[in-house]
Amino acid sequence: YIRDDVRNRPVPALDVHKPVTDARQRIALAINELLGNSGYDGLVTALAVGVQRGIRPEQWEVLRQTGTAHLMAISGLHVGLTAWLAYMIGSLAWRSSPVLMRILSAQKAAMLVSLAAAMLYSLLAGLTLPTQRALIIQITFNHAYNKDRHFPPVNILSHSLDLVQLLDPQSIQTSAFSYSFFAVPMIIYGLMFR
Repeated sequence: YIRDDVRNRPVPALDVHKPVTDARQRIALAINELLGNSGYDGLVTALAVGVQRGIRPEQWEVLRQTGTAHLMAISGLHVGLTAWLAYMIGSLAWRSSPVLMRILSAQKAAMLVSLAAAMLYSLLAGLTLPTQRALIIQITFNHAYNKDRHFPPVNILSHSLDLVQLLDPQSIQTSAFSYSFFAVPMIIYGLMFR
């Protein structure tokens, strides 16, 4: 049976975003404490956790005039750079232990470290659409690599494209989508002939 006082009590809603939001807030506050008087805390916070409200109007003006304002919105480039840095650190750390090298190759371990870093950074950035796309590409690439399958870059990109369309069909109408899926193949194509 259900007592009347229990039945009328509201059930608290489960907020799955709260831990991430709290972590973003703590990081933003820590940056503010460390750099508060320097004037760069807003820029660093924007790059670290995607919170742009601390950027001063004169800083926005400089960013607009130099054509670098888009860098303050965390994008696939930021996620990719984070994954690359985590890969390099993970690879070096893993290679330093012969015991770990017997368990898993340094490349595969570093790929997993890079994927974890990309996921964490994407979450801290608010899991925006550009970070989701970059994360999907990272997951697709890691999956292919760790399964010891050789997929041409165009196949990885096309599988990523399918996943993005499956998860958010309306995203194909944005200009950022075309930048993600048309600029990246051009970069790959250019690097093939380097």
